[in-house]
Amino acid sequence: MTERSSFYRKIIYLVLIAVLLFPISRLGAPSTLEDEGGTLAQWREEHNLGQSNLGDIDPASETIRLATLGMRGIAVSMLWHKGIIGKPISGAIQLRNPETNLRSELISFGALDNKIEELTIGATQTDTEDIERNLYDDFVSPSGQLEIRIQCLERGQYFGFAQPDCYLRLPDASPLLNTIKVYSSIWVQMVIVTSIGVAASSLLSGPVAMLLTVSFILLGFFREFFLGIAAGADYAAYGVPKVYGGGPAESLVRIVTQKNVITDLDPSFGTSVIQSIDAVLQTLMLSVAQLLPDFSAFSTVDFAAYGFAVPPERVSQDLTVCLGYVVGMAVIGYFLLRTREVAK
Repeated sequence: MTERSSFYRKIIYLVLIAVLLFPISRLGAPSTLEDEGGTLAQWREEHNLGQSNLGDIDPASETIRLATLGMRGIAVSMLWHKGIIGKPISGAIQLRNPETNLRSELISFGALDNKIEELTIGATQTDTEDIERNLYDDFVSPSGQLEIRIQCLERGQYFGFAQPDCYLRLPDASPLLNTIKVYSSIWVQMVIVTSIGVAASSLLSGPVAMLLTVSFILLGFFREFFLGIAAGADYAAYGVPKVYGGGPAESLVRIVTQKNVITDLDPSFGTSVIQSIDAVLQTLMLSVAQLLPDFSAFSTVDFAAYGFAVPPERVSQDLTVCLGYVVGMAVIGYFLLRTREVAK
C-alpha cells in the first residue's frame, strides 16, 4: 500500500463523515422554544419519553449525584425504574384454590404510593380456560382456604408486601353501635369488680374487703403472668408463655444470691426444700388463678382505636363471663352473710 492510496482513503472518510453530519443533526437536534427539534426529539415528546417526563428529582437524591458525576445514563435508568411520579404501577390479582390448583384470570389494578386500593371481587369468576366459576364453590377449598396471588406487571418494579397488607374487608358497621360495644366491655369489668367487692364485704371489714378487691384487680390484669408462675413446667398445658426463674421461693433465693433466671440452682438439700415449698405455693396459686377474671382480655378499646368493629361473639362472651361471676359471687356472699350474726 502506497502513501498516496492511504491519503485518498483518509479523504474519502472525511467526506463520508461530513455527509453523515446532515442526517445525524436532523435526527438528534434538540427541541427549543421556536423549533420542535429533530425526529428523535419529536418522538420523545410524542411518547412522553423525555427526561422531563420522568418526574421530579430530589436535589439530595442519589439520581442527581450520579448525573452530576457524569453518569447521566445510569441516573436516567434509575428514574425509569423508580417510575413516573403520579402514575399507578400496574399489578394483577389471581385467585387460586390451594388444593385443586384452579386459578382465575388476572384481575388488573393500579397501585399508588400511600393509598389503599380497594377491589371488588365478584362471586362469579373466570378461570384460565375461560370457564365461569363460582368463587365460593370452586376457588375456596373444602377446608375454607383461598390463596390470593398479587404480582407486579411492570419490569423493574415490585410490590413490597406483608401478610397484613392484603385482607378481605367487611362492610362498614355502625360507629354508634361499636361505641356501645366498647362501653359494654368496660361495664362488664365494673360489674365483676363490684360483685367481688360486695361478696368480700359480706364477711370482711371495709378496708380488708377493699384490699382484697384491689388485689383481684391487679392479679386479673396480670393473670397470664401469674398463671405462668403457677403452672411452672406445665405452662404449655394452660396456653401461657413460659416464666423462667421458678416459683416464689426460688425467685426470692435468686434475688438474694443475684443469680439470673436461666442458670439452674446447684443441686443440694436446700434446693430440694425450696422446690418443695414452691410446689405447695404453686398449687395454691393455680387454684387462685382459675378464679381470677382476665381483665386484660375484656378490653375492646383496640378495636375502636384501629377502626374495626367489635365482633358480636366477643360481646356475648364477655356478658356470659360477667353473668357467671355475678351469680357465683352472689351465692358466695349469701352463704357468707348467713354465717354472721345480724342484729334485729
